[in-house]
Amino acid sequence: MSSLSHGQQNNDDYQAVNRVFDTDSLFQCPLCRKNFQDPRILCSNGHTFCLYCVQHVLPDDGILKCPICKESHHFDSVSDIEQLQKNYTLQTLKRAEHHRIAPLGICQLCNKKPAYSRCFHCRSLACFKCMNEHEKNIVYEQTKEYTDLVRIRDKLNENISQWDKKLIESKHNIRKAIQVDTEKQIKEIEDREQALYAQLDDLYQNYSTAKNIKLQKIKIDIEKESKTLDQIDPKNWSISARIHSSQYWLNLQRKFDEQSIDFIYKSTSLSPINHSYLGEIHLKSSNEENQSLQQYKSSTFDNHLHLIPFDQLVGRQHIIKTEKDSKGLFNQSPKIHRKNENNNPAKQGENNEFTTRRMFRTSNRQELEDNTPLTPRMPIPPIHLEDYSKKATQILTGPNEADKFLAPKAIAITNTNQLIIADTRKHRIMIYDLNLKTMRGIEGFLFPDGLCLAKEQYIIITDRHRISKYDWFHGKMISFIGSKKEGCTRSSFSWPKGVAIDNNYVYACDSYNSRMIVLTHKMRYENEWLTMRGTKKLDPQYISISNGLLYVTAWQRIKPESCAYNAGCIIVYSTDGSAQRCIDTDSQSYLNLSVPEGIVCDSANQLILADRYTSKILSMNNDNQQSVMHFHGDKMKAPHYVCFSSDQNTMIVSDMGNNTVQFYGKKNP
Repeated sequence: MSSLSHGQQNNDDYQAVNRVFDTDSLFQCPLCRKNFQDPRILCSNGHTFCLYCVQHVLPDDGILKCPICKESHHFDSVSDIEQLQKNYTLQTLKRAEHHRIAPLGICQLCNKKPAYSRCFHCRSLACFKCMNEHEKNIVYEQTKEYTDLVRIRDKLNENISQWDKKLIESKHNIRKAIQVDTEKQIKEIEDREQALYAQLDDLYQNYSTAKNIKLQKIKIDIEKESKTLDQIDPKNWSISARIHSSQYWLNLQRKFDEQSIDFIYKSTSLSPINHSYLGEIHLKSSNEENQSLQQYKSSTFDNHLHLIPFDQLVGRQHIIKTEKDSKGLFNQSPKIHRKNENNNPAKQGENNEFTTRRMFRTSNRQELEDNTPLTPRMPIPPIHLEDYSKKATQILTGPNEADKFLAPKAIAITNTNQLIIADTRKHRIMIYDLNLKTMRGIEGFLFPDGLCLAKEQYIIITDRHRISKYDWFHGKMISFIGSKKEGCTRSSFSWPKGVAIDNNYVYACDSYNSRMIVLTHKMRYENEWLTMRGTKKLDPQYISISNGLLYVTAWQRIKPESCAYNAGCIIVYSTDGSAQRCIDTDSQSYLNLSVPEGIVCDSANQLILADRYTSKILSMNNDNQQSVMHFHGDKMKAPHYVCFSSDQNTMIVSDMGNNTVQFYGKKNP
């Protein structure tokens, strides 16, 4: 064992070898006179040459003689020369020559043996064995790094060669995108053009019908008094007759001037480089009509055709695609929240800004079954709008400052003074206790739009393309009809809105399908009919039922795919769907409706409805429609729905214009 250890130590000690041999001549190939590169033993005498040199001098016949001893060898091919034995001794001596230095200390790699050299790269002290491994590792890392650099170079060359091709491809793609967008803009402008033509025709038809009646009366008055005027002798004209005639004819002149109408088209490009919109059509009228146009510039579509952006011209389908879906109502039971009575509610997450409380349930209270008949509320007592103050006594903006309403629409109030609010774009139903001044929310809806009470704890809700029966007290859905997708079948709808109950049947306004739907109390299809005015379809909005008659507010769209509407009207139906009459607001100037929304009918057969674009609440007697009461609160911007407290002392209005719910109390006696 000591002999073997001594032999290993002698092999590592190259000082003696360096002193004995002339390494300069020892490490040179006899053929190329350069340092050996891959030394191979050619003959039996041990003469050594570079592998490359031997391959280079191999003659065509394959017989190679040793340049020193002339010993002959036969090789079939150049590759056979690679089978020659390597001269490991010479390689060892070559490495020894490379490390021919005196001991410098302890090897920094193994910390055991004496170090005879420093690494050329990292300058670490190492013994020969460690240096050998260390150099192999360095060669491996360098080879890897070199390979990576070669790969980067090749990749750069490839990218450079493909750069022009990608640039040209990108240019073609942009041209195609521009072409598609241009065609889309042209199509939308053409649609808008046709909409303007249709609106102009409707304006002409509506106003010509209404004004011809008044002009015909003026013509009759002219003919009536013309004979008297022709018989007047100016020389014998009395003062009284002169005053009478002057007043009469000047009055006729004034009446005629009031009927003068001009169509005006105004171009409304938003900027010199943005021509996304066509212009607007106005009716230029004199005196009070002109003043009304200025006062309600954005009110009726009879007086003003609104500017409609392109992204709304696609109509119903565009709205369905762009509206954001929320959690499905029927995937899980919605969460019930209640607000703290103080003004600093605890935050429960991004969509829950008020503290959660468990709803109190009495032990003897039973859950209502789905076969329980639906009972509408009793008709409200007669309403007198003139009794209410036009200054809002209270304004609700939401549960708290950080969680405000967004598009509050239908509202209803229970006999226990619980105000139920459809907060449409927040996808929830809010319940506000008028007595305790607290608010809680039921989340998990899609876009709740219309609602009506069915007994004390039931409500019927239209939610996007569904109609459902809901237990608001327990936060539980009972039954429903429809789905998330729109349709026009017995069990699919397109944005139903208003809903009402009569004789255990549910009547719903299937707005974008232009029809009325009748459902049973178990939410099963029963009947339907189209909403028409003459030969044109209307989009029903909201509904009220009284004494077996349905009062439906409706609009007429310019085109089926358009979002622009003509002035609205009120259609009266019997419960079997037969139309009784149409309160046509286009020709009834005394009513002056534009976009009627929520409607209520009291026990005196009086209609109270919210008119969004004129920012008013109106009431009129159903039997005597000439008497109309206009109510405009100081905070009203775009009222959507109206209801009254149980004691009739408060009128409550949902206003989409400023996302509030407003309270108007009666005037002090």
